[in-house]
Amino acid sequence: MPIYIVRWPQLCASLIKAQSEEDLIDKLDEVGDPGGCTWSEYQGPIWIDFDIPVKFVPLLGEKKRPMSMDEIDIEGVEELAESGIELSLSQPAGDTGSEMKHDIIKQAFPAVASFLEAEKGAEIDATGLKAALREELRKLVEYDWRLAKLDKRTDPEAELFKQLGISMRVPALGFDSADEDDSD
Repeated sequence: MPIYIVRWPQLCASLIKAQSEEDLIDKLDEVGDPGGCTWSEYQGPIWIDFDIPVKFVPLLGEKKRPMSMDEIDIEGVEELAESGIELSLSQPAGDTGSEMKHDIIKQAFPAVASFLEAEKGAEIDATGLKAALREELRKLVEYDWRLAKLDKRTDPEAELFKQLGISMRVPALGFDSADEDDSD
């Protein structure tokens, strides 16, 4: 089953395992409009660490012996109980984590990757980075325009898309693109 790297219109990306592009679209539709997304298969390395966001504190002091269960205090449990279990995600600092980060940035955020490659070995210029990030936000602007065009339409298909909260035709439903009418 392929893993897809999905670029959302905002500056975020997701790795999603799906049986097909139709299955991927169904999964994307669980949390948002897949019409603003682009995706491709991801072949790079994957290593993601998952942590429960509490802190454990050994109560040993300076003792040089193995600890026992009653010598561990856990902090942050009250906050976790109030908010519910949320995992904290991170990448390891090793070569695999670094390669994964590089591959994801290159595939999901090509303007940023190109900028970083040009700046390799130098101090990162904030103005240049901002310009690269602005270029990445082009997807958000294009998506916003697509939604505005859809909002202006009154045909039955457009009304259905609006009710479903999607801006594209979903192949699994027999649709391939909601963006046929380029006239405003």
